[in-house]
Amino acid sequence: MSAMTSQAAPPWIKHIVLIGGGHAQVQLLRRLGMRPEPGVKVTLICSDTHTPYSGMLPGYIAGHYDFDDIHIDLAKLCAWAGVNYVNARVSGLDPDRRLVMFADRPSLSFDVASINTGSTPDLDSVPGAREQALPVKPIAGLLGRWQKMLADLEANTAPEKGPVRIACVGAGVGGCELLLSVQHFLERRFGAAEIECHLIGRAAQVVPHNPPATQRAMHAQLKKKGVVLHLGRGVTRVETGHLVLEDGQALAFDHLLWVTGAVPAPWFAKTGLAVDERGFLAIDDRLRSLSHPHVFAAGDCAVQVNHPREKAGVFAVRQGPILAENLLRAAKGRPLKQHIPQRRFLSLIAMGEKYALGSRGPFHAQGAWVWRWKDQIDRKFMRRFSELPAMKDTRTRDDWAQGALLQEGLSEPLCQGCGGKMARSPLSAALARVAPGNRIEDAARLPGSNYLQSVDWLTAPVSDLYRSGQVIAAHCLSDIYAEGGRPTAALAIANVRRQAERLAAQDLGDLLAGAMHTLEKDGVALIGGHSGQGDVTALGLSVTGTLDSGQDDATGWSKAGALAGDILVLSRPLGMGLLLAGLMQAHTKGRWLDAAMGIASHTNREAAEALHELPQGGLHAVSDVTGFGLIGHAAEVAEASGVAVSITLADLPAYEGALEVAQAGVRPSILASNALSISGQDYDLGDPSVALACDPQTSGGLLAIVAPECVDALKAQGFVVVGQVLAQESGLGAGKVSNGPADSAGHIGGVILK
Repeated sequence: MSAMTSQAAPPWIKHIVLIGGGHAQVQLLRRLGMRPEPGVKVTLICSDTHTPYSGMLPGYIAGHYDFDDIHIDLAKLCAWAGVNYVNARVSGLDPDRRLVMFADRPSLSFDVASINTGSTPDLDSVPGAREQALPVKPIAGLLGRWQKMLADLEANTAPEKGPVRIACVGAGVGGCELLLSVQHFLERRFGAAEIECHLIGRAAQVVPHNPPATQRAMHAQLKKKGVVLHLGRGVTRVETGHLVLEDGQALAFDHLLWVTGAVPAPWFAKTGLAVDERGFLAIDDRLRSLSHPHVFAAGDCAVQVNHPREKAGVFAVRQGPILAENLLRAAKGRPLKQHIPQRRFLSLIAMGEKYALGSRGPFHAQGAWVWRWKDQIDRKFMRRFSELPAMKDTRTRDDWAQGALLQEGLSEPLCQGCGGKMARSPLSAALARVAPGNRIEDAARLPGSNYLQSVDWLTAPVSDLYRSGQVIAAHCLSDIYAEGGRPTAALAIANVRRQAERLAAQDLGDLLAGAMHTLEKDGVALIGGHSGQGDVTALGLSVTGTLDSGQDDATGWSKAGALAGDILVLSRPLGMGLLLAGLMQAHTKGRWLDAAMGIASHTNREAAEALHELPQGGLHAVSDVTGFGLIGHAAEVAEASGVAVSITLADLPAYEGALEVAQAGVRPSILASNALSISGQDYDLGDPSVALACDPQTSGGLLAIVAPECVDALKAQGFVVVGQVLAQESGLGAGKVSNGPADSAGHIGGVILK
């Protein structure tokens, strides 16, 4: 549970923006998770949700670690720490106007900013290198290209073709580690005879900035492993399949690794921030920009001008605690702390197999035990960001109140998404009081017209309000699409968390900009609305749509009309509620949520168009799948149509990670209430597949009930068969529900699971 889940958190006054998920800045996230800072809003921007730890990269390439071992999950860490997370690529920064710019979304304002984006190898000083080489950084890009390289080797490596030639330009620590790791992995996969490795370095020694004993040990290891050394010669150009050395020698390669001197991000030069002669950000001993003291920087992207050091991850790690402290002090106008980097540091160098070199000053050691030592240090560092302690919700300390909340199932805060939805049982009970005997649709046709009207409202599902606005708008349009209409206009009602006016304006702007991005893609005009501030950030849309009077289905679609023998098909995976609830409890991986949000940010327009293309009479009933889950919305169809519905659990499509989150015991706030629509059979909410069927969805897909002859056409459009319609006399109407009573209106749907 996040340290900031309280719905009555103090207002934000200052805004710290972190650019990059480097080794220094992640330490501020942990600091905030353990000790929240009232009044300070923090946003992390990073284009990679999973940020790699460079110290473990060689071990990953060698096959000693898996993906999650070497990556910090920024989405999970930010959710735990109460920090807003924006998964986007920064295109520029205006330190005078205090704005961060993006290519594809509105700019973001800040009071204090910090940059920790690392560096990349120099690919432009050697002609052809950028086109031909595989650079070691950014590491996230390297990992993707490494997988493509393996796929190519799998397809093309064969004894009759001769050995695969791997060349690495750069004989420093990074180049030696990377080449030995690549060699170790490939020789285990293909055999030593199939791999030929070359190391090219401008210096006369390998690892030139290390002690002589370390240089000798690394040189001996490279020779032992059969690596061909080309030292004291730089590369003048790279051409397809070969590189040319300074002495004119042409060296052929099949794959080229590039691990040379670092260069800064190109956009630094356009910011107006002070830089050194190479273009790296120039900072003082308090880690502030020399030109703009409200901008900080750390790690490889910056140079501490009074104490320059080589580019090594150890310095970023050591800067982390001081950076975290100074950012918070700067936001509050307090004196800053000084940081003087050490001159000597422990260097632990991986050597492909589980063997390593260690040195610090005159100390030198090597062996398998040094690898184990390095492994323990690296894993200890990573556990700080993966093993996140549960944070207590302190909204009430009264023992009676805590017990009463637990008894009512209200001990946990509402999960994101569920916060904008009332469960089906209390909603049905309320409607039974005010409109007995009437069925109220999510969207309805206005009397005597072809106009449809709907309204929906959700709390922001993620802390990135631009992305939340996209998803909420897609969610709000679904009711119109599920009625067979075309949305044309919308009114918005938005609420943002209490904070300083300039911060509230930023949040409201991001939320509405995201919504407008989605609306405009579907040709929907945002024509007005209302805004306010409160304890939560939320957005709602009242949407107007039209039915095309020239179409055969101009009367619109409804939940009524399903016939025995019909097939249930679903246009989108399930599990969004599980993923969002899992994020709050540190069970959801960031890449799972990224993928799901990418789907949820698109509307159901294409799914609705596919249904419109069905032959006349082939489509019998439609519902969108949102807060009531597949079970609840299928129950609405069953009740409206006077039939029973069977859902096949094994056929349910799931977002990646949803079943894993369910297996961990995560359950969204209203999932148990949704399960009350299961009729006439025992069920187990501990079963991940049952939980998936009951999971409340944010921007879910369309559930269509169609004649069997229409199924193949919809499968071709991405729909998945999830069940079938049975006759009501099958005895599947209102019946025993073993895990909970019927709601106060006696409302139980005719849905069974198999």
